[in-house]
Amino acid sequence: MFIGTYNRPGAWFTAHGEGLLSCSFDAATGSIARRDAFADIANPTYLARSSEGLLLVATDHYMEPGAVHAFAVNAEGELQQLSSADAQGQAVCHLCGDRKGKVYVASYMDGRLTVHDLDAAGRLSPAVQVFRYEGSGPNAARQEASHAHQAVLAPDGRHLYVPDLGADCVWVHGVDSQGRLSSPDASPIAAGSGPRHLVCDRVLPLAYLVGELDGVIRVLLRDPQGGALTQLAAHPGTDSAVPAAAAIRLHPSGKILAASERSDAKISFFAVAADGSLNFVSRLSCGGKTPRDFAFDPSGRWLLCACQDSDLITIHELAAAGLPSGRRAPDFPCGSPVNILF
Repeated sequence: MFIGTYNRPGAWFTAHGEGLLSCSFDAATGSIARRDAFADIANPTYLARSSEGLLLVATDHYMEPGAVHAFAVNAEGELQQLSSADAQGQAVCHLCGDRKGKVYVASYMDGRLTVHDLDAAGRLSPAVQVFRYEGSGPNAARQEASHAHQAVLAPDGRHLYVPDLGADCVWVHGVDSQGRLSSPDASPIAAGSGPRHLVCDRVLPLAYLVGELDGVIRVLLRDPQGGALTQLAAHPGTDSAVPAAAAIRLHPSGKILAASERSDAKISFFAVAADGSLNFVSRLSCGGKTPRDFAFDPSGRWLLCACQDSDLITIHELAAAGLPSGRRAPDFPCGSPVNILF
């Protein structure tokens, strides 16, 4: 497993981390062991894997153009940096790779998406496509302009979705056979919701979207042809008076959806019915401050929560149904963790 940590402070965050961490995880006990660290990159904000098995890392230089990096990882978990490319945008916050050798990188502050080529040797190209989104919302303090917050591919790879916190929409790009993107269309989301992250159902043509500013989880119907999103239902994802929603994930079984709320440091759990509809089940206290991210381990037995402002990762055991059992493994000390990838 890999952990991205803040290691260079900015105006709205502290930084106590070492950069990029490579760790081993024991699925029998829930324990984490540190294996390697790479500190020569600034603020690894989000991590992904390429189809070749390379580790992809988005980094934020704080108000300067960020970057995307490719790493090889050997059997001992040692990290080897292979290449880097200028992601051009400010506050680079998310990325994903596809099966066609493309990497898509979203930048928050200037509402930008860049597309890069990645070859089998791990060489990243300069941006081959650049998109700048435009729009705003009713929250003058947070929605004065476009703020692209994620880049995520549909399961069939035919569309790329970019939730825009500032413009209250999800931008939808078509993806051609070479991985190139079409000009985006906007799927509007409720005014003031601040779309942050979405996750696609693995079987049904549905996506689940969390709004950072309203804390609401929306069930969206995905048009398999054009990619457009249409809201089917909405569920409160928090009982906090000032929502600050962060991550949204599906359990490996596909039968549990969870979303984190930073303001009250809780994770909400929803049961996913056979038709994809949601039913609220419970909320879990993370055991630390500011759950910027969390991840289910591949076995589905554990939930690991990156508590950014507590400098630790809390480790929660799950019952067979994918819901919290109430038991925990020992915490893993980790400065300013912000992303977890298995």
